[in-house]
Amino acid sequence: RLRILIDAATLWAAAAAAAGAAAPAGARPAADATGGGNTKRTKAPQSARKAALSYNDFVRTHEAVLEEYSVLPDMARSEEYILQHMDVLLHEHGQSYLLLSCLEDEMNWKPDRAAVVCRQAQLLTHMQQLADSMHRDPRDIVRPFFHRLRDPQHLQAFTVSVAEFGEKIKRRAVEKRRELDAEQREEALQAIPEDQRLGPGGLDPVTVLRTLPQVLREAFESQDVARLQEALLTLPPEDAKLHMQRCVDSGLWVPGGADDEAQEAA
Repeated sequence: RLRILIDAATLWAAAAAAAGAAAPAGARPAADATGGGNTKRTKAPQSARKAALSYNDFVRTHEAVLEEYSVLPDMARSEEYILQHMDVLLHEHGQSYLLLSCLEDEMNWKPDRAAVVCRQAQLLTHMQQLADSMHRDPRDIVRPFFHRLRDPQHLQAFTVSVAEFGEKIKRRAVEKRRELDAEQREEALQAIPEDQRLGPGGLDPVTVLRTLPQVLREAFESQDVARLQEALLTLPPEDAKLHMQRCVDSGLWVPGGADDEAQEAA
């Protein structure tokens, strides 16, 4: 499958997002996003470069195990598979891989697979959270964790948490697709000689886009008129008018039709 290229910051952001999900019923919140009970998780963080290389090496070695686990259809098989491959699946890189796979599948328009991977990822996340709350190594609580899930109340709480996390993944996938689309459009513009890409007012769209206030740039990149109107309202009126005129002069914004509402908001 096409693997999303990530950097260390994205990797840890995904892991932190998962740690923000609701803990299993009866468990106390972990001390922090990386866990407090496992001594392996209290070491000083590596540099971003070393962390990324370590993650890539881990995936190259264990991707077959991670992929097989990610699509297991039921709890019973998942429990036995985790017991067989604890050192891989309960490793922080293994959990991060599953989280990123959720996002990748949503971005690649595979919602059914994404839902399964999301559940599998949350099994590992909740297991880690329970271990942290008990100050135990997660390998010690695999059996107790799945025994807990046989209780209807705990299973319901877990199911709700999976659904909530799935919604977060869907929203992030939409944002990520917009970001990638914006990057591709900017790259396409950069490939055009500057004298050929100037807008009707003689301004360079690449330069104008890069120098817009962050809130306005993000609104333009989203291609969402309502979001653009909201962004303009956050700016002083004179600034909003100035930036919108620069967008018109560079060709980033073409006045006309219902789209004039954005200029009226300015």
